[in-house]
Amino acid sequence: KLKLKIKVKPILKVVNIKNFSVANSKLKLKWNKGSKGISGYQIQYSTDKFAHKKSKTCKGRNKNSIKLSKLKSGVLYYIRVRSYKKINGKKYYSSWSNSLLIKVYL
Repeated sequence: KLKLKIKVKPILKVVNIKNFSVANSKLKLKWNKGSKGISGYQIQYSTDKFAHKKSKTCKGRNKNSIKLSKLKSGVLYYIRVRSYKKINGKKYYSSWSNSLLIKVYL
């Protein structure tokens, strides 16, 4: 008998950033909802093209906004978002959204 194992990787829709607002060193970011059945979103932000990046995660498909705080005033930030789906304890990610370049002011 021949046993075959087939690995299926889910196809996840790319998430796009819809809008943002900046006030008092805080950034509110909003994006469109991803594919049905996703587990959440990963947000990355960095000051230098994602070489030294920080990440945040939002769990749940309907959670499509986040507030990033403790950002430095007068600094340019690169920001991107992607969705993920958790299957049997392993996370599968969509492609990253286009990077957004935002300057934060106090």
